[in-house]
Parts: sequence; structure tokens; C-alpha cells
Amino acid sequence: MATVTILKGKSRGKTIRNQTFTLLQGLHVTASGKNVITVDGTKLYGRPKAQIVVKSEKDFTVTGEMPVIKKSPVARRVAAAKKTNNILAVIEDSSIPDVETNETDKEVLTRINRRFEILGKLTLGARHGDILAMFVTGAPGVGKTYNVEQSLAETGMIDKFENSKTRYEIVSGAMRPIAMYMKMYEHADANHVLVFDDCDSVFTEEESLNLLKAALDTSEKRKIYWSSESSALRKEEIPNDFEFKGSIIFISNINFRKVRGDRMRGHLAALMSRAHFLDLTVHTFREKMLRIRDLVSKGMLDKYTLSKKCKKEIMEFLEKNAKAFNSLDLRTVIKLADIAKTCKENRAEWEEIAHISLMGNAMNYE
Repeated sequence: MATVTILKGKSRGKTIRNQTFTLLQGLHVTASGKNVITVDGTKLYGRPKAQIVVKSEKDFTVTGEMPVIKKSPVARRVAAAKKTNNILAVIEDSSIPDVETNETDKEVLTRINRRFEILGKLTLGARHGDILAMFVTGAPGVGKTYNVEQSLAETGMIDKFENSKTRYEIVSGAMRPIAMYMKMYEHADANHVLVFDDCDSVFTEEESLNLLKAALDTSEKRKIYWSSESSALRKEEIPNDFEFKGSIIFISNINFRKVRGDRMRGHLAALMSRAHFLDLTVHTFREKMLRIRDLVSKGMLDKYTLSKKCKKEIMEFLEKNAKAFNSLDLRTVIKLADIAKTCKENRAEWEEIAHISLMGNAMNYE
């Protein structure tokens, strides 16, 4: 039997905070486009079922095995996507577990490490202008951006041209089409690399998609156009068309293997046909844990002045509470080390703080 602790949510206009319920159905999307969790509503309304609206996965934690979902939430998500015209909404619900393989832990780790080695090689190819476009996907917080940035920051890329433009730039977050056009212009020269990190909002903008398709085109000349009048372009003295000779790397947390919907898949197919596509295959809980263990064993925490005993305790705590953290990634390990250092390795104290600040739910004193 699974339980869910609602950190912040609403049901029938009533605010729900830090309350635990028996979980009947994991996060899914209603026909109206709301993210809801179905729970035993006895203590709320005296009814066997109740729906609680949440904004994201950060607003709740689940303990125990997820219940079997009789009806696929994919159909509901696609229906909601059609109503809201939200392209990203057709990505399959994360409450559905990824399909695990029959690989041993060693085989999984070998596969993941080889993918990261390939990421480094392809990034160097972009740095030298041999790789014009690349898409990189994998779970958040597993080292995608760090790996790319380290490769680009090697000798030569940090040099500046006479006009003081660096040869590469990493931009993150939401990006409007006009901002994308301007960034492409800044890095239009050969041997420049423009990295879009977690800029998945481009999939919701037709203009952004068209700009990206033009920049990733495999023709001899890649011409970029901005057809409408823009005061922003006039102010920066940027022309309405230019030839793009640089390289683009697009880093995303989207698991493209789980994308649904003809429109979204069509856009992705058009982009993938123009670029190299590298799935780092770090998506499942198991893959993320193996990645974390491997990097910690290779000295990820060496920069911290922590004893070997404390580092071991951090990993023990992480393993024991892995499914309770707000998010499970390399940043979680760093946060635990930060807390342990702040508490001068007092285990009882840093564990208490970690429960409160990284899990958002009540401590389990068992």
C-alpha cells in the first residue's frame, strides 16, 4: 500500500498542506488540464476517493509501491494537450515507471559512462566545427551541462576575438523567438558554439522551431531570417537575415523515448534529421543511483574537507532515503555535503536538517 504526503495542494478550494493519505492513483492530468493525485478521501470528505490538485512533482512525496493505474494517463494528457494547445503536455506522465532492462549494474554503468565519453567527443567536434548540431537528453542533475561546459572551456574556446565575443555561450531557461534569433546572430561565426540548456519552451513556439530548423539545416549555407519588424533588432543593429556558420548544442531533460502526440513527434523528427542525437540513457531511478554512486566513488566529494566516515554516512543516508528526496540527482549529494560541513559532521544534526530541507516531509524515526 502506497501513501502520499501532500506538501502543498488543493481540493475543492481547500488548501492541503503536509497531510498524508492512502494513494489510489499517482500524478495524472484531467481533461481540463489539471495535475491531480487521487487519494482515499475518507478523512477529507468521508468518501472513498478524492482528487488533490498539485502544481508539480515537488508538491508531494510518495512512500511505498505505486498502485497499478487501470487507465493510462497518456490518453488524458493528450486530450488535455489538444485543449490547451500545449505541445509539451503530450510527454508521457512521469508516474509511469520506465521499462527496466535485464542488464547487470556493471553493464548499465558501462553503457552510461560510454555515452558520456561520446558526449565529450561530440562536443569537441562542435568546438572544431565538425559537428554542426547535437541534441543531448537525460535526467536532470546527472552532469550533462557540466560535461559539455568542461569540453568547451578547454584551451582555445576561452580565447576572445578582437570584438570581445567569446567563442561559446550557454543560455538557460525560457527563451522567446526574438531572443533566440539575437543569440544565433551573436554566435553566427564559424567555430562558435551556442548551447541551449533546458530551453524546452522552444517546442511551444512555432517561430523558435523554424529558427532552430534553419540553423540546423544541412545545406551548404544556413540562412536565418526574421521576417517581422523588431525594435529590439534595430536597437542592437542586428539585420533581419544572416548566414549562420556556428554549431548548436541543445541539452534537454525531456525523455524523448516517452514523447507522444503526432505534432510533437513531427517537430522532433524534423530536428533529429538535422542533428546528432545522444540519449545519455540516465532516466530511471536505478540509472540515476548508479551514476551517483560511480561519481562519488571517483572523488566527487574530494573538494570537501570531510572525513571518509562522513562521506560514507552521506551515501548511506542517500541510499536509505533515495525515494524520499524532492529530487534525486548529483545536486542532492552536493547539498548533503554542504549540510554535513555546516554541521561539522554531526550526523544527527545534518540528517535532521536534510530531512527538513531536502525532503519537505516529516522525519521517520523508525
